[in-house]
Amino acid sequence: MILGILVCLLVAGSVALVVSLTPGKVSVVRAIVPVVVLSVALTACSFRVGSGSGADTARFDIPGYNFTFEYPKSFVMSEDVRIEKSVGGDRHTKNVAVALDNSNMIMATRRLLRRDVTKESLASVRPELDKVITELATGNFDPGKEIEIGGFPGFEYQIPFGDKQSRYIVFFDGAVQYTLNCQSTTQHRTEIADACRTVEHTLRRRGAETARFDLPGHNFTFEYPKAWSTTEDVNADGTAQTGPSGSGQKRVALLLDGSNMMIISRTHLSGDVTKENIASIQPEQDGNMAELAGSNVGPGKPIELSGFPGLEYQVPFADVHSRYLIFFDGAVKYTLDCQSTEQHRAEITNACQTAEHTLQRRGAENTRFDEAGYNFTFEYPKAFTKTEKGPAESGAKDITLALDDFHVISIHRGNVDHDVTKENMASAQSEFDSRATKAFGPLTAPGKLIELGGFPGLEYQASIANEQIRMIILFDGRVFYAIDCRSAGRHGAEINDAFQAMQRTLRHR
Repeated sequence: MILGILVCLLVAGSVALVVSLTPGKVSVVRAIVPVVVLSVALTACSFRVGSGSGADTARFDIPGYNFTFEYPKSFVMSEDVRIEKSVGGDRHTKNVAVALDNSNMIMATRRLLRRDVTKESLASVRPELDKVITELATGNFDPGKEIEIGGFPGFEYQIPFGDKQSRYIVFFDGAVQYTLNCQSTTQHRTEIADACRTVEHTLRRRGAETARFDLPGHNFTFEYPKAWSTTEDVNADGTAQTGPSGSGQKRVALLLDGSNMMIISRTHLSGDVTKENIASIQPEQDGNMAELAGSNVGPGKPIELSGFPGLEYQVPFADVHSRYLIFFDGAVKYTLDCQSTEQHRAEITNACQTAEHTLQRRGAENTRFDEAGYNFTFEYPKAFTKTEKGPAESGAKDITLALDDFHVISIHRGNVDHDVTKENMASAQSEFDSRATKAFGPLTAPGKLIELGGFPGLEYQASIANEQIRMIILFDGRVFYAIDCRSAGRHGAEINDAFQAMQRTLRHR
C-alpha cells in the first residue's frame, strides 16, 4: 500500500474535519475557522508497481494539471490511485502518482478551490496550513517556508510520519491547489530526494516553452522563455546602444518587457580567472558591485555554473531587483543579470533558475554511460573516447573515458569481503584511505564521506607532479566502484565539467 497525505484548502466559512494520525485509528476533530478552512485527508493509495526501464527521465504531462515536470523513467505512473480512507472535503480532486515502489513515490494532487490564492494572499493561508501540518506530523518538523516553484506561489514542509518522511510542496494556481508529496522510507530516501529535486528544477507552467540562447562569441548556451524577445547591442539597463560599446564588451538582452529581462554581458580581461585564483579577484568584484548599487550589496557568494567559476550577487535598486551571476571562462568575464520589478518577480526568478539549471558550456553535448556490470548510469561528454579493458577479476570491464592522453576518467569495479552500507561505511574508510595514499601518495585532503545516486561513498583528492586527481569510491553491498578523474594541462576545465556532469547525473540502475 502507498501511504500519502492530502491537504485540501476549502475557501468557505464552515467546519473543517482534520484527521490526526494516531497509530491504529483515525480520529476526527472539529475546528471552526472564519474564512479559510484547511482540512486534511489521510489517504491510503495503492496500485501495482512494475519494473522500470533505466535512469533516463520521463515527462509528467497529464490533462488537468497546468504544469509539466520530469521524473525518473524507472518510476511507474498511475492515474488510478485509490483513496481508501478520506476525511475532509473532496472537491473535484485528482491524484496521480509516480512511484519507485509501494512506499516510495511522488504523488501529485489537484484540488479545486472556491477562491483564488495568489502571491499577495498567500500569507493568509499559511497559519491554518501550519496548524494542520502540526497535527499531522508524528515527530518534530521544520516550519513551512514560503516558496515559488515554476512561477507558482506556495509552501514547503519536511514532515516525518513514523518510518517515512515526506517533502511536502503545496502551491496554487488561482483557484486550483496542487500538492507534490515526495514520500520515502529510509532505504530509498536518496532516490526520492533526487527525484524530487528533478521535479522541482524541471517543473514548468504548461505552455511555457523555452528557446535556446546560442549566440556566437558566448562559450555557453542555456534555455529561456520562448515568448521573450531578443535584442543585441544593449546598454547595462537593457536599452539600445547608440554607439560602439568599447572595451570588447558585448551585451544581449532577453526581454519580458522594458523593465523585466535577463541581460547577458561579455567582457575581455587582461588575465585568466580560474577556480584556483577567483578568491584573489573577489574584492575587486565586490567593490564594483558596491559602487554600482551602494552599501546594500553584500559580498559575492562563490558559485560554479556548469564548470565556470563565478560569484553571485543580490542587488536591490530603487525600482527593480537584480540577481547577478558573474562567471569566468579564462580571460573572458560573463555576467547574467536577472532584473525584475515587484510585479514580475516570479516570472524573472523562474526564468533565471531555468537559465541556471540548463546552462552548458558550448559543445558539451552528452552521451550516457550504461555498461554491463555497473549498477549505475551517468552522462559524460560525447566528445570523449570510450575504451574498454578486461574483464577484471570482478567480472566487469574497466572503462576509460578520455578527452586525450592527459585528461581521463577511469571506472573500475572491485569487491570487498563484507557489505558496506551508509551505516557502517566509516569502518571501511581507513582501508580505502590506505589504498588511496598508496596509489597517489599524500592526499590533498582526507577522504570525505559522500552519497551519490543513492550509493554511500568516499571522495579523495591528490596531486602528483602537475597531475590533478579526484577519485570517488561508491559502495553497493560487497561491490565497490572507483571513478578516477585525472587532468594535466590546459583542458582542466573540460575534465572538471565532465566530472561534475557525472556527479549531477549518476543514478542507480
